[in-house]
Amino acid sequence: MRTSSALAAFARAAGVPLQHVKAHGALYTMAVRDAALAAAIAAAVAAFDRNLILLAQPNTTLLAAAAAAGLPTAREGFADRAYNADGTLVSRRLPGAIITDPEVAAARALRLVTEGRLTAIDGAELRLEIDSLCIHSDTPGALEMARAIRRRFDAAGIVVRPLRAP
Repeated sequence: MRTSSALAAFARAAGVPLQHVKAHGALYTMAVRDAALAAAIAAAVAAFDRNLILLAQPNTTLLAAAAAAGLPTAREGFADRAYNADGTLVSRRLPGAIITDPEVAAARALRLVTEGRLTAIDGAELRLEIDSLCIHSDTPGALEMARAIRRRFDAAGIVVRPLRAP
């Protein structure tokens, strides 16, 4: 837990409390399906701070493991990624996995937030209720995508707020 302790110390020094934890990249992708890995992540977070919110995709092993560990959770959606029919993310190695058009991403994000629905890469309609929306900073045009999403949300009267109010 040294890395977590160091991060917590830096956050405290800056006057910013830690709010949530999110596994990243391949670890996150694996934990969506791997029960042992998901349980290990949830146990590590719980051992460090049971009040930290664990972000995970809806209807996944990681979300279930966090809930079983008694952690607060937030269901996460992705504005810049395509989804498979089972609700997982399309592999970045496949064509169409990354959405780069800001207006397409904004329309998908708005529908996801207002209807809890999204169209998968194969055309299947998914039901995905979310609490948080991710835009990857390495997605081409990420800043314009965030601006387009914010414009759509503002026009629809959607209030963007922290996962946990201060």
